Amino acid sequence: ETSYLGKTIIYSTGTKWKKLGVPGEDTYANKGVHYCALCDGALYKNKTLAVVGGGDSAAKEALLLTQWVPKVYIIYRGGKIHPEPVNDERVKKNKKIEIITNTNIVEIKGEKKVTHVILDKAYKGSKEFKLDAIFVEIGHLALSDLAKNVGVKVNKKGEIIIDRLARTNI
Repeated sequence: ETSYLGKTIIYSTGTKWKKLGVPGEDTYANKGVHYCALCDGALYKNKTLAVVGGGDSAAKEALLLTQWVPKVYIIYRGGKIHPEPVNDERVKKNKKIEIITNTNIVEIKGEKKVTHVILDKAYKGSKEFKLDAIFVEIGHLALSDLAKNVGVKVNKKGEIIIDRLARTNI
């Protein structure tokens, strides 16, 4: 209901975590399904955890979690994880981390909290995989609807397009 005069508008709309989109993910949100190891990892001291994803963020989350737990699995749908070289080396050297590739979680199960996940292919003879929690690290979605609604151009990912001076098209 008010007008303001200014030279610049700064959009700080942020992002939200991408979700797996599998049965049980919403049911067990904050009950074993998490999106931030720094925030929630210490709650699972001496438990068995998994990080879902294959990028640098997944590797860093797995490395962070090893300070609290004896075992962290990285579950990745691709054939090889692809973190930054320094983190790739750290993951390879860390005996607490095991990487499971070419595998997807298709369902998250539990009672009051996560007890296990169902994989799309057997791992060590079973598609049922016992875990106390999973940390989803598969990327983020830009929250740029407000900018798009006023005509700001965005890329295919919904990220606001800027020039070298951080200016948009309007």
